[in-house]
Amino acid sequence: MTAAGQAGLSGRHFGLFGRITESSLFNRLSGFLPAALFGVFLLAEVVGLINYLQLSESVTAIEIFVHVAASLSKIVFISLLSILFLIRKPPIKKAAGLGPRVAALVGTFMFVFVTALPAPEPTFAQSLVSLVLVCIGSGLSFYVLSHLGRSFSLMAEARELVTTGPYRFARHPLYVAEELAVLGILVQFFTLPFLCFFFLHILVQLRRIDNEERVLSRAFPEYAEYARTTDRLIPGMY
Repeated sequence: MTAAGQAGLSGRHFGLFGRITESSLFNRLSGFLPAALFGVFLLAEVVGLINYLQLSESVTAIEIFVHVAASLSKIVFISLLSILFLIRKPPIKKAAGLGPRVAALVGTFMFVFVTALPAPEPTFAQSLVSLVLVCIGSGLSFYVLSHLGRSFSLMAEARELVTTGPYRFARHPLYVAEELAVLGILVQFFTLPFLCFFFLHILVQLRRIDNEERVLSRAFPEYAEYARTTDRLIPGMY
């Protein structure tokens, strides 16, 4: 086959692949897999909470409250994530290449594996501070997601430009909320390797922000003005 013929065949295959990945059915199916995965996390959290309550005879009431409150906040947050994956809108633009997808997956699931590392038993003070941070982070995440709604995405994709609610003050408030929850996990299971993973996680999240802003800039001409009048993460600081 000639080079021109190979290029034509490749182009037809790419065109077919493009039409498939841009279809509404593909969007639904691509949302089902992460929704199912987060459903597994949700089930594990619920089972873990039930097991804790069954074996908590020797634990004080305040310690039970701390554990249950943190667990319930995570259950609510994960439940909302699972639902949004199923009802989100089709993307208008997507980041090209493998790098943005790897960054999105690493940034999302890094601490699922890190929490499996050996760690010392946290003190009550650690657990209490962790509870406060996890609850604040999860609560803020829930609030941000309620405004992001069907525009939510795990990957660097543009669905709709949201500028209401917390997005009036910062372009990426969900990352701040999530990092507060991750900081709570760090406080509870503090080790030097965990601390290193925490800073690595921040770097990965910053890369994800760069990827998302490039996609949003291509998808929405008005994004440049929105970016000029808002901060990235923390109003008045960054």
